[in-house]
Amino acid sequence: MATEDYNIHQILNSLETFEKEEEKLGYLYKMKKELQRVIRCFDSSKTLPLKMYAVDNIQIEGNCEELKTFIRKQFASERNNPWEKHHPNEGKLNALLMKEVVEYKKITLLIDSEIRLADKRAAIKKKENPKPEKTYIKIKEINHSKIASLLKENNAKIMWEFSIGELIELANDIQGKKLINNLNESNLPQFISDNFVDKNENNYSLKKVEKVYSMFLKTIWSSKTEINTRYFQ
Repeated sequence: MATEDYNIHQILNSLETFEKEEEKLGYLYKMKKELQRVIRCFDSSKTLPLKMYAVDNIQIEGNCEELKTFIRKQFASERNNPWEKHHPNEGKLNALLMKEVVEYKKITLLIDSEIRLADKRAAIKKKENPKPEKTYIKIKEINHSKIASLLKENNAKIMWEFSIGELIELANDIQGKKLINNLNESNLPQFISDNFVDKNENNYSLKKVEKVYSMFLKTIWSSKTEINTRYFQ
């Protein structure tokens, strides 16, 4: 049988190699998709004699390697039988083909059962280990000392509703006044990325922060006038 390539015991053994239920579900859905493809190939109406579907150098729409292999095996088994003097006829091939489709569908039903079990296990695990809700601290005004205290006292990130330039100015001021230990020029962009989100609750891209911070420093070095950080977006 061509269904030997989709042996349910092999599938179950492969399933045990995955630790996460999401990985198991991904594998099961992949196998189900493959089985459905083969069933469509076997079950579709045939416009040519079935023996033609086993020939390599003929392109037939809707044909597949599994069907080729299956038909070839039927002819091979007839040749190896000393009591059988003829090749299997169209009627016999059709009957064997329908029987094979039934076997494929049985395997699909077993996979559906495994999918339901994996879904159930994943739901139980999710219920037992719910993801913590993200909470952010909102601030009404830019108070450097107060924000530094909030960062030291809380694990939650601060929601920043002002420009990224003003955020960099804040972090730079906190660094200059040494309000937070170990904050320095080299890790300031990472500090912002780790501790702040924008008004849409999106994390600040480290690459973007580094770029704006570099512009900020160059502007300070090259200008003696006051910088309006609101324009650093």
